[in-house]
Amino acid sequence: MYDDYYINKGFSVKDFYDKSKTSNNIGLQALINQDGYRLDGSYQYAKAAQDSSHRTNVKLVITKQLESIRNNGDFSEYGQQISFSTVNSLKNSLRLCKENGIYVIGLFVPRPTLIYQELVNKNYKYNKMVNELPIEIGKAFSENGFSFYDFSDIQVLNADDNEFIDWIHPSDKMYLRMSIYMAAHDKQFNKYVNINKLKDLLLNTKGDMLKI
Repeated sequence: MYDDYYINKGFSVKDFYDKSKTSNNIGLQALINQDGYRLDGSYQYAKAAQDSSHRTNVKLVITKQLESIRNNGDFSEYGQQISFSTVNSLKNSLRLCKENGIYVIGLFVPRPTLIYQELVNKNYKYNKMVNELPIEIGKAFSENGFSFYDFSDIQVLNADDNEFIDWIHPSDKMYLRMSIYMAAHDKQFNKYVNINKLKDLLLNTKGDMLKI
């Protein structure tokens, strides 16, 4: 956004003010480039949505990451073993939330199909984490009467890899799928969303990202 500021001779405070009156976006990046948070907390990926090469780019970054995993055996998001001290800290936090009437929903974000399958099926040094961490985290939530959803495998959402921004960030459309799934399976969450409206939005979104 700051590059655009210099390339396009800058933006005035009035520009931001005028845009803020007609936009649901929040923040400089969102107001100028349409990339940013909406008022409902969702994130709009306008640049990716308008990029005709989006699917090709996503496939390339997924392939590159997959090759890195296969060749180097490295995946920075996982360690070689579960930190049970950290899990216990999570349990304490969830217990405190329960005592104070705060309902918590936990989730693991989706992974591209090939990367998820590689992590689950291969005997890497972090294989134990990939397979067993969701179970341990799920127990921490269920012990306190909370819900936990493992969306690592996007098949549960009927989604595909085109609904990623890159190999690690799901698009707002995939997050919409996650919201619908949680609203359908969690009575507490269901109270705060209009699941039929969300389903209509998904049904009427033909591309890989929302355009609202």
